Amino acid sequence: MDKMRARHTPSADPHKPAGVEWHVVHDDKAVALCGVNVEGGSERPIADWATVTDPRCRHCGDAYSNEA
Repeated sequence: MDKMRARHTPSADPHKPAGVEWHVVHDDKAVALCGVNVEGGSERPIADWATVTDPRCRHCGDAYSNEA
């Protein structure tokens, strides 16, 4: 089952929250479709891809669209 998994990146400014970018993974794999390791990242259903307000990985989106 496909799902979204977040890659959390630390903020350069300690007064700002960490950033997040959503990626697509198959099943429970640790590597996203774009090749980025997202092990341990927050998860959301793939149906949320179109509605999240945080940045989404363009490469994962393209790869997922081509598979669907």
